[in-house]
Amino acid sequence: MSPATGVPWRPLVAITVAVLCLHALALRGVPGPLQWTRNVLPMLVRVREAPPPAASVDHEATGNSASHAAMQAARPTPRPSRASATTPVSRASGQAAAPATVSVPPSATWRYDVTAHWRGIPVSGGAVLAWRQDGSTYDASMVLDAPPLQARTQRSTGTLADDGLRPSRFSDRVRSEEATHFDRAQDRITFSSNRPDVALQPGAQDRLSVLVQLAAVVAGHADRFVPGTSVTLQVAGTRDADAWQFTVEAVERLAIGATALDTLKLTRAPRGEYDSRLELWLAPGQAYAPVRLRLTPPNGDWLDLQWSGTDKR
Repeated sequence: MSPATGVPWRPLVAITVAVLCLHALALRGVPGPLQWTRNVLPMLVRVREAPPPAASVDHEATGNSASHAAMQAARPTPRPSRASATTPVSRASGQAAAPATVSVPPSATWRYDVTAHWRGIPVSGGAVLAWRQDGSTYDASMVLDAPPLQARTQRSTGTLADDGLRPSRFSDRVRSEEATHFDRAQDRITFSSNRPDVALQPGAQDRLSVLVQLAAVVAGHADRFVPGTSVTLQVAGTRDADAWQFTVEAVERLAIGATALDTLKLTRAPRGEYDSRLELWLAPGQAYAPVRLRLTPPNGDWLDLQWSGTDKR
């Protein structure tokens, strides 16, 4: 998520909406495996769980918070498919393993209203995230149209496995297209921009697939995603890949237009002076779809996508 030279919107474009938006402001590239610390889903996730109440930890929570109980009540029961799997969870404490389910959302098209502040200019427009899956393969595309920002299209294709999404190709098109390939036979990620190859790590995602992958993982482990929990995974753009760490900030009641939704807010904080902040809100009542994404580059600009509707296939 490092800013592109001469472009105010640096690194991102990702999950599920963010990615495209992110890239809409000229964000580029990034990698690292999906992991939680203390609870390990083999080859899938290592989650750093929130410390017990007695621990001295400052948890940031923004906006109005809904109770965790209300959130759980709103959480739909995952519908298993060939893309849903149960895998053992091992605990560092030595407790007995417990089942864990990854639930990939059903096919849908999520629509968003886009607002932004770009070079001192207010921007508005729309974005569409189309998600298709047949239980074995998937196709996701994100289109952002918010003049005077250049129209941007991102696409991720791949397969579905026990650990969720496994991208095979990711593309990002503004004036021309750049692409990223996940070479699983050689365990490497390659780039059409002729950037150096990157080692492919288990659970690797691209900037678009990461949005749906997070939705799938949270849907299967909602009881573990409490404030303070963090998830780290490898995310690739079209020029590089890097470790992205998302931290659960709060269970938040989000008002979008005339609709109020219980959501789980995750944030990817900037890792350096030129990095951007990515905030993501997942809604349990919407199959944990990303109902809001907000990107804040270090130059003071911002890009915000808010859900406006869902078209189910």
